[in-house]
Amino acid sequence: MSLSDEARVRSVVSRAYYGAYNPAREYAISRGLYVLKRPKDRPRHGDIWQSFFQRQCSDDEKEAGRLGDALMEDRHIADYEMNLKALSKIGDSAIRRAREIRRLLGLPPEGVAPPPSTKVPSP
Repeated sequence: MSLSDEARVRSVVSRAYYGAYNPAREYAISRGLYVLKRPKDRPRHGDIWQSFFQRQCSDDEKEAGRLGDALMEDRHIADYEMNLKALSKIGDSAIRRAREIRRLLGLPPEGVAPPPSTKVPSP
């Protein structure tokens, strides 16, 4: 994997993650699934995804939380993993997960558009 391929995959995963996380955070807060302690509170990412596992959540919301946890792990790999083989496998799956989270929560699909090609050759 070239340095430009590596950078592209890391960027794709990060953009996919935040394309799902930011609206999911607003969704959770607006529906009372996550309650801010103070108006300017900055919730931890894992807390937002976990808020979708509450008993009153729909099956779609619970699935969005499960996918959000997995996508958060993808983002962690993209941010910190030096194993290029592991990195090469997550770009497309991150985009699929982000799009599915948005669909499950009834959010428009925009914000998760991939660059022209996210296919990265294996190392």
